[in-house]
Amino acid sequence: MPQNCIFCNRPGKKTKEHLWPVWMHPYLSRQGELKHKRGQLTSLLGEEVSSKSLERQGHLSSIRLRVVCKICNSGWMSRLESKTKPILVNILTENSVLLTASELETLAQWIAMKAITGEHAEPEIFVTPISDRIVFQSELEIPSYFEIYIGSHNHAENTAWLRRSHTMALSPNGPTPPLNGLQRNTQTIAMLCGPIFILVIAIRLEGIKPKDIFQFKKLKKIFPLSNCELNWPTAPIINQSDLSRFSNILDELGNLPNVHHLPEIP
Repeated sequence: MPQNCIFCNRPGKKTKEHLWPVWMHPYLSRQGELKHKRGQLTSLLGEEVSSKSLERQGHLSSIRLRVVCKICNSGWMSRLESKTKPILVNILTENSVLLTASELETLAQWIAMKAITGEHAEPEIFVTPISDRIVFQSELEIPSYFEIYIGSHNHAENTAWLRRSHTMALSPNGPTPPLNGLQRNTQTIAMLCGPIFILVIAIRLEGIKPKDIFQFKKLKKIFPLSNCELNWPTAPIINQSDLSRFSNILDELGNLPNVHHLPEIP
């Protein structure tokens, strides 16, 4: 059965949305074979339950997801893309630039749009409820449980995507707010976009704030906005070890001494 648009919830035919927009492709190196691998691994109690990996034709930047309707794709999503493009071009061309509060707000909205789109590459385990997606498409209001960070990196690759998702609760009685039919309530999305490293953390669990648990040295938070402006490129530079740690930062939460792993959550 065809799924509704992930943003407006309208039924009908979907269009394909690029995670890395076509206009950005000339700024991204496309070395080696024009193939990419997509995989999914599921674990329970620290043990692998299932995994799959597929090799696809085309560079990673060519990935498109058929999850949004034409009205959204050619409407508010296109307008947000156009508004964000000059901000990103300045960064992608490695210019030194002062990003204003307004530009950072626009950039955060663009990142949230890509994150919500990308989490539906695995349609059974997305985190953002439809009610929050509808508000985002109508108001560009980023869900309050999102935190968005960016920083300059020096990795040889400039296109990458890794999503980690979990189901968490503060007691054996289950999470608050309840899952209400969803399978996950926590995720991180790490993305390389040219010289930009992007980290999105979404913990939809009352009483948990990422800033109270994790260390984000070398990253700059742009949502919720903590500073009025930001100098780009950021310093210090994020290295390969940092990229690995940030991309898998949820492991730090799962390894805390007071965390217990249950076979299922109510």
